[in-house]
Amino acid sequence: MSVSAESRTATAGACWWVRGCWVVGALLFLSQLAEMPWRSALRGYDNTFNYLWLRSAMVEGNWDFRQDLTECNTLTPEYRDSALTLPRTETGLIPNKYGVGWAVLTLPFYLLADAVVAVARLFGARSLTYDGFNPVYQVCIQTGHAALAVLALGLAVRVVRGWVGAGAVAGVMVAWAASPLLYYQTSDLSMSHGVAFFAVTLGAFGLQRARGSPARPSGWLLAGIGFGLAVVTRFQLAVFAVLPAWALYELWVEKPAAVPAALAGLLALSQIPVAQYPD
Repeated sequence: MSVSAESRTATAGACWWVRGCWVVGALLFLSQLAEMPWRSALRGYDNTFNYLWLRSAMVEGNWDFRQDLTECNTLTPEYRDSALTLPRTETGLIPNKYGVGWAVLTLPFYLLADAVVAVARLFGARSLTYDGFNPVYQVCIQTGHAALAVLALGLAVRVVRGWVGAGAVAGVMVAWAASPLLYYQTSDLSMSHGVAFFAVTLGAFGLQRARGSPARPSGWLLAGIGFGLAVVTRFQLAVFAVLPAWALYELWVEKPAAVPAALAGLLALSQIPVAQYPD
């Protein structure tokens, strides 16, 4: 077999692999929606507390999670009781150890669900309420996070293509399918892992743009937003701060005059993580 024939065979195999990944991902995603009549797509302990930051603010107008936990359909009775009996903060609130990043990125999808409910009620579906838990919210939030997963994979391909050129798509999809992200970005979308991946890929994409045009702050701004969002999604992702720090060091060595613009863009790193739980 000639080299060109081998190359075509490898390319065809990679294409089928990518298609297979999409099919498996779509089936996992749809399986969660199909289960909604019996159990919430947002179910789970971590999932619930990720969501409470948003739902409590939008429905209750506060971050006192007692009413949310009483009304939620995302926890078993045992987990609900456990959550309601957590030791209170100094101000008497139920603590939430989970970051706010997932809730921040979910806000547009929540507002879309509010709009769908409003239109449905205008046409007579008065049983639909703005409760944050009914199937309208589940579908909008799940679909929104699935779209974020696709966007994150696209950003990852752009970044990897800058390193290796051809083969980036197949490489990213192989790594994705072999990792827990296949589950977290298709089936368990209300866990924070998918948002964390999106945030890190956004930060890496921003750094890639910044290295191409270091005097322009836009790439550094994207990097700051991405890595800052990663930190408030999963606090242990602060380790990724080494990437913009190294990029700044390289810039200082090679083009010191561009450092002020880079620092201006990276201010987002210090802007986003200021959100913290009111104790």
